[in-house]
Amino acid sequence: MKSQIECSRRGEGAASIFRLMRPSVTTRFLRKVKKDNSGCWLWTGCTNKIFRPFFSFQGKSEYAYRVAWLLFKGPIPEGLHLCHTCDVSNCVNPEHLFLGTHADNMAGAARKNLMKFGAGHHNHKLTGAQVNEIRRSPESCRSFGRRFGVSHQMISLVKRGKRRTKGV
Repeated sequence: MKSQIECSRRGEGAASIFRLMRPSVTTRFLRKVKKDNSGCWLWTGCTNKIFRPFFSFQGKSEYAYRVAWLLFKGPIPEGLHLCHTCDVSNCVNPEHLFLGTHADNMAGAARKNLMKFGAGHHNHKLTGAQVNEIRRSPESCRSFGRRFGVSHQMISLVKRGKRRTKGV
């Protein structure tokens, strides 16, 4: 049997002691949660550029609400998504989540008017006025594309009403 001194020299003992002292995933997770009066668990940890909560779990970044489900409810079946009942984007309370298909999630978001289109979308490039100008003008798609900094293919889709279906 190895002595504690031999293990420590090789780092084996130190590593196992570190593992014992490290907080559990659940403890680490709950340290980043602030519970409010409505029952939401508001995420105070890291977020991405559109403010979706992230948490380091099993060696990779995961959406924090997925980790909450995994920690408190169990596995997420293949092909299902997590949907919010409270519609607070940084809420990670597993009681405010339910399993549904992608179609269920999109239909719910549309029904609650949560989907952003056009200038309201975080990645938009054309204003409503520009969309109206594109639709009214005989100017070429390539010319508009150069002027507005988007592809001529995108301009063509806008002209035909396949993208940005609403102007101003």
